[in-house]
Order: sequence, then structure tokens, then C-alpha cells
Amino acid sequence: MWTLRTAPRQPVRSRRTTSHLVTAAAALAVALPALGAVAAPAAAAPGDDVVAWVEVEDGVIAGGPGLNSGDHGNFSGTGSYTFRETGMSSTMSVTAPEAGVYPIHVRYAAGPLGAGENVTRSMGLLTNGGARRLMQLPMTSLEDWETWRFVTYQVTLAEGANTVALQCDRSTDFCRLNFDAVQVGGAAPDPCAATPADPGATSLFDGTFASFDGWRKAGAGAFGRQTDCTIRSFRGRGATWFTQQQSEPYTLELDWRRTASNDDSSLYVASSSRGGADPVGGYKIAIGADTGAIVPTGGAMQAADRTAVAGALHPLGEWNTYRVQVTASRIRVSLNDVVVNSLARTGTAPVTGYVGLENRSASDEVDFRSIQVRPGVDPDASTTSLTVAPTSVPVRRGTAAVSVAVASSGDTPTGAVEVWSGATRLTTLTLAEGRATGTVGPFASVGAVPLEAHYVGDTATGASASPLTTLTVRKAASTVSVKAQPRKVVARKTRATVRVAVSALGVVPSGKVRVKVGARTFVGTLRGGVATVRLPRFTKAGTVRVTATYLGDALAEARSARTTIKVTRARR
Repeated sequence: MWTLRTAPRQPVRSRRTTSHLVTAAAALAVALPALGAVAAPAAAAPGDDVVAWVEVEDGVIAGGPGLNSGDHGNFSGTGSYTFRETGMSSTMSVTAPEAGVYPIHVRYAAGPLGAGENVTRSMGLLTNGGARRLMQLPMTSLEDWETWRFVTYQVTLAEGANTVALQCDRSTDFCRLNFDAVQVGGAAPDPCAATPADPGATSLFDGTFASFDGWRKAGAGAFGRQTDCTIRSFRGRGATWFTQQQSEPYTLELDWRRTASNDDSSLYVASSSRGGADPVGGYKIAIGADTGAIVPTGGAMQAADRTAVAGALHPLGEWNTYRVQVTASRIRVSLNDVVVNSLARTGTAPVTGYVGLENRSASDEVDFRSIQVRPGVDPDASTTSLTVAPTSVPVRRGTAAVSVAVASSGDTPTGAVEVWSGATRLTTLTLAEGRATGTVGPFASVGAVPLEAHYVGDTATGASASPLTTLTVRKAASTVSVKAQPRKVVARKTRATVRVAVSALGVVPSGKVRVKVGARTFVGTLRGGVATVRLPRFTKAGTVRVTATYLGDALAEARSARTTIKVTRARR
């Protein structure tokens, strides 16, 4: 028996804001009566607030065997109660804060029977042992007994202790119904408010019965919605499956909690069927002794990183968060924002399939909440580095070797890396084991060339860029040759011509040549790499040193060369 008037808020969760709030009265307060009742506003009518949420199977059972319907799922609490024969009843105690008229919301299932029995059914509702009211209960499903609905009636309660009873009388009632729980008070049934999904995500279970309706059990076990707006595994080997398949690729996120060291379960993904207790062609992601392990159907378990799990796992009794990325190439598991396992998928493995939760055994009870899915996966962050060797190359002929490495917190990055200089893409390389090598150049001009490697990303890894690296492009080395013709002249009589030839690999030198003869200097202009300077007559005999200096241009370096001219006396 629980009574309350208004709702305390649940604690704020660290991962995202929780809104498991009760409309006018909280399910938490239902579960924790020791918190006490808070007076309602003076203007509130007696039935405006939820004053009790009671489980039918926990009432005083009479008139028949204890038929707690564990063979069905999607119930509240620990089960439901089946009414079949005359005299079967469940009497529940309710404490009302004041006398008045209260709405009573009864959660029931009326599933398929024989062809002539799939009709609106009836049961008796009694308050404080008074007159019996006939409830009309339409079919909830022609397919299963896991589809639940509410019917609402108004009852008069006295201040303090009251009883509410459901009763079968086959003389007037069809019965053949399962009853789950009764909510007393509240403008609408279900004391749990929906937990909002993260941006871009869709809730698969948000704490409400409406979202729980999207799941169906398979096998012997079952799951029940608790008064704290979570769901818990019960009874035996089985599973509960979300009825709609997921499309590729997607990210699944949920919270789970174990209260004892022997409480184990699994999250199922990418199953081609939801008809059994295990996935078909899909994967188990373990919760419990092997937390974070990935088990392919028919394959060997890939254990999680023990060190990562130990550092991320919260103690028993506290909530943990799984984030599972499902793509055609991998299954990746994060525990409380720490990557603990990643399984590479081969071939053309589909990701379309069903999501499920395992009920490991009758003794394993694991809680779940806030199950949501969103399309796509967040790529891993990456870092890119670039090295260049040599760091200086000559213009127009020297290429430089580049080496790129890309690292990430998850899988080894794949795909393309582009090397850019400013707004110009110089080359595109393909990663192998996270690395790529190639060449850049040659370069047409001299100067500092900024280089940056851009990793374009893949389906699992985000793009990134390296820090800038500078490559120096230097002028081409020149070769200068100088030749005097003739090399012997007669003083005051004959003259010499100096021919200067300048060459450089990859370029044709241009510009000026300076020829120094003794104290005098002459200048020539290169044409086709050659400059010719005609010298004046020498006045004295002897050996004259000639120095030819190429002054350089935008692409070729300056360089000098020497020769000599022999000057003889004229014969008398």
C-alpha cells in the first residue's frame, strides 16, 4: 500500500537530464513511502494527484490458484494476475489523503482466445467491499497477451485506509483477463513521464508504458516496468525485443544497472529474428562478468579491454551507459564514454536487424532505462602528422619525400590523405595501416613552401589536418666556364675575347656576367646561357688573370670561374 500527493524529483543524471517525473505524483514516491506525503495545493481536487500505484498480483488473492502470469511480458512490477473462474479476486489496500472521488486506472490485457471469445470482456470492481461495478474491457490485441491498455472509472474513497478489489463472477462476467496494476488518482494513467531523447535520437524505451509497448518478449523470461520508470528482467531464460528493425548504420545507447555480482545480461544487436532468447546472425554485448565482450552468433567471444572496463565501470547499484556503434565494418562498444571493445566485421555483413535485451536466468535481474537509437555513428577523433625529407630541394628538379601518419582513439584509419600547399593540392595518398608515403615537387619557383596533410576521414574516423611544415626550394647550383680566345695576345697589337658559359640543372640561366681583368671590369649579358666580352688591347707584357662571375637570377645561383691570358711584347 502506497499513498502520496505530490512528487519529489528523481536525481539528475550525469549523462543527460532525466525526466522520469510523475504527473502530479511521482512513481519514485510510490516506491519510497518513507519520504512522506506533501500537502497538495488548496485548489486541487482529491483525485488530481496520484495517490497509489498497486500491483494486482501483490493484492490479497482469493478464490483460485495464484496464477501470476509470468508467461507474458510488458507488465508492471513483477508480473500480472490471470482471472479465469468465478470467485477469483485480488483485493488491494489504498490510503487516501482525504475523502472524495478519485479516478482509478486499471491496466489489463485481453488477448486472443477462440473465435467466439474475442469479444469485449467484463469484470467486477468493488471499493471498500461495497456495491459491485461491472467494468467493460475491450480486446487489447488479436495477436498476443503482451498488449496492455487502461480502463478508467471513478470511485469514492474515504480518508485513510480503503480497499479496491477486482473480482470474477462467471455468471455475469466473461473474465479470461490478465490484470497488471491499478493507479489511483491522476488525470491520466501511467505515473512516469517520458525521458526526452538526445538531439537526433529516437527513444525505444523512455520510461513510459507507451514506449514499453514497442517491445515483445521471447522465451520463458520476461521484463517488468518498475515504479522508478525502469524495466527489469525476471524469471527465466528469454529476451525482450524491440519490434521494429533498425537501419544501417546506427548508434544505440542505453543505461543498465546491476545490484548483485551475479546479475548478468546482454544487449543484442543486428539480429535477423526476434523469435527467440538469442540473436540470429547478430551479436551479444555482455553485461556482468564479461562486461563489454562481443559475441557473434556462432562465433568466439571477443573479450573487452579489461583495463578500460575496470577504469570505466561504476560500482554495483549504480547506472552504467553503453553506446554501441553498428556499421557494416564493425561493432564498437563504449562504456561510460570509454571505448572498451571493437569488433571488425568482414564481408558484406548487414546491420539491419532487431535490438533486444537478454534475460539470462531466473536469478539474474538487471535494470534498463533510456534506450535510444540515432542514425549514423560519431567518427573517432584523429590526429595527422607530416614529415618531409629532405627539407630543402633545388628548384624545378628536386622532389621531396613526404610521410604521413594518421592515428585515432578507435579503429586504424583508412582512406585518403591529401598534401596541400596553401590552396593547391599537390598529391593524394592512400593510407595503409594508418600510414602513407609519396613525393611532392618539383617546384617552379624559389622560396618557402608551406605543406599540410589533410586526412579526409572514413566511416569510423573523423578528418584532421597536420601542423604546417615548411619545405625550402633553393636556387639551382650553377656551373660557370670561362675561356679566352686567343689565350696569347701581343701588347698594343692584338685583342682577346672572353666567352662565359653558365649552366644549371633544370633551368637556363639568364642575366649578367661580370668579367674582371686586373683593375678593370666588363659586363656581358647571357644569351642562351652564353655571354661574350671583347677585351681592349693590353699595354704591357705579362700574365693577366681573368675572373668571370655569373651574378645569378631568380632560379640560378651566382658562381665564378677564372682563366689567364698571356700578353707578349711586340717584335721590333
